[in-house]
Order: sequence, then structure tokens, then C-alpha cells
Amino acid sequence: MSLSAASYVDLYDHLESYTDETKCHSAILSAAKKACEKLNDYYPKSDGLVYVVGIVLDPRCKLDWHKSVGYKNMVPSYKALVTKCWRSFYKSTEESPKDDDVVLDVFERQMKRAKYDSRDELEKYLSDGPVKSSDLPNGVLSWWKDHENIYPNLSKMARDFLGVSATGVPVECLFYEPTNFIKFGVMKPLLTQNS
Repeated sequence: MSLSAASYVDLYDHLESYTDETKCHSAILSAAKKACEKLNDYYPKSDGLVYVVGIVLDPRCKLDWHKSVGYKNMVPSYKALVTKCWRSFYKSTEESPKDDDVVLDVFERQMKRAKYDSRDELEKYLSDGPVKSSDLPNGVLSWWKDHENIYPNLSKMARDFLGVSATGVPVECLFYEPTNFIKFGVMKPLLTQNS
């Protein structure tokens, strides 16, 4: 999911680098301009819950990625969107004991003045900095598996959102115009062998 967003940003940057000052053929400039127009039409439509949560729950990105690529103004609304989803569907509803309840644990009773971390899993996760890609040798989902003891409910949310395919376009394209296989020579060797 996050790779799709990063790819869009790189693609935009590359396409926007083709300007009238660039010494390129006019056909290249025209194609780059049309590609930007197409991205400007479709990219805003990808601003759905799955994309936003997918990027935020990628430990390489979190909310820091949005700031890094120029979407700092979107961070508060994205954080609110992720938090709403977290609280509505994933956050544990278990109540913690009230202060006036009888505390049976001797250590807890003796440590009543200690300051315990009252942040929930999402708040703790977001307060830590992003993780380097080199620290994820087995991928993002493996990172969540390794950290599910720290973030048990948030790891469920991560698996639900990060397991979603970012796009179905490549597969759909294969079935949309099957004549391209023959036209561009993909199937041609197979057809000539069987003929």
C-alpha cells in the first residue's frame, strides 16, 4: 500500500520535471503533460481509508511520510481518520481498574504514585519514529508479527489493511485487451510452437 503512494509521488516528480525549458521532443513534453493530467484526475480518488491507514501503519512511514513528501497539511485529518477507525473497530474496550478500586497487587499498591503510560497502542506506535527499511528484512507484515506482543490489537488492524492489494490494474489489464499479448509478441512464440 505505502509503496503505491511512494511510487505516485516519484512519478509526479518525474513527470513534472518535463517543462518547456527541458530540451525534449515536443511529443515527450505532451505525453508528460497528459500523464500529469491523468494522475491529477485519479490520484485524489485514491485518498481512501485503505490507502491512508496502509501508509500510517507502515512502520517506515507512519505520519512522518506525509510530512516528508509535502502533505504536512493533511496530517491532522489523516491522523483523525486512522484514530477513528482504530477506536471504532480495533481498540480494546477493556476498562482499566479505577483508582478507588481495591488494589490487590502489592507492587501496584506500593507504586500508586508512579506514572504509568496511559497511551493506547496507536498513540504509542505513532510516538515512536519511523523504522528504516533496512530494519525490515522480511517486510512490513513480518515487522507487525514481531511486534504483536507490544501492539496486539493494532497488529490486527495492520494485517487487515496492509494485506489489501494496492491496485488490481496490472491483472485487469491482462484480461482487458488480450490482443496485446499477440500484438506485442508475448504469446506469438507460444502460438507458433503449437501451429
